[in-house]
Amino acid sequence: MTDIGMLIIAVAGPSLICLAPLVLFPIAELRRAKANRQFQYSEFFAVRYGGSIERMIAESLLDKELLNEWCSQGARGVKRARHYVELWDPVPRTVVDEYLRRIGTAVPR
Repeated sequence: MTDIGMLIIAVAGPSLICLAPLVLFPIAELRRAKANRQFQYSEFFAVRYGGSIERMIAESLLDKELLNEWCSQGARGVKRARHYVELWDPVPRTVVDEYLRRIGTAVPR
C-alpha cells in the first residue's frame, strides 16, 4: 500500500469511529421517543375511554360522517381520517383502525 493510502486510513478510520456515536445516539433516542409516545397514547385511551372502543364511539366528539366519507375515498382518505383521529384523540393506531372500521358500519350514508 502506498503512503497516501495509509495516510487516508490513518485519518479516516478514527474520524469514522468518533462520528459513529453521533449517528447512533439520535437513532436510539427516536426509538425511545416513539415507544414513550405509544405508551402515552395507550394511557390516554385507558383513562379517557376506559379501554373500550364502544365507549370511544359513544363519547368521541369527532364527526363520524366526515370520517366515514374520507374512508370511502380510498387509501389516501383512510390516511387522512387516521391522522384526524390521532390529532384530536391521541390513541394507539390499532384503536384508530378499529374505531374507523366500526363507525364505517354504524354511520348511515
